[in-house]
Amino acid sequence: MREIHHLFDNDYGIAFRWKHCGPKEFKKIQLVFNDIGFNLSMRNFKKFLNNIKTTLEYPPICDACDDHGNCKSYLLETPSSMISLAVSYTELKKLEELLEGAFFQIEMDNMLGTDAIE
Repeated sequence: MREIHHLFDNDYGIAFRWKHCGPKEFKKIQLVFNDIGFNLSMRNFKKFLNNIKTTLEYPPICDACDDHGNCKSYLLETPSSMISLAVSYTELKKLEELLEGAFFQIEMDNMLGTDAIE
């Protein structure tokens, strides 16, 4: 397995960057959560984080459910216009934490001039 530059992880997933990869993939962020993997540019990474925050502002799609924390009642748009994910409120919050933690690390790396992704 290739070495990774770890950005952030939580009990839901991990965000990292491959240390050794082709030039087209060098600046991309690998995001793996819930059996799903995305290889995102910084632009799409920010877009996905924004989509998560926007989704959290709206009520779930099934109002009859008593367990919004675990019911997959939110439809999350991904950076790919062809893919949306059904997720629970709990998953949304964990995904938000994952992306915010990774974004913080990216900003820190950029500020320090180490492993800059932008």
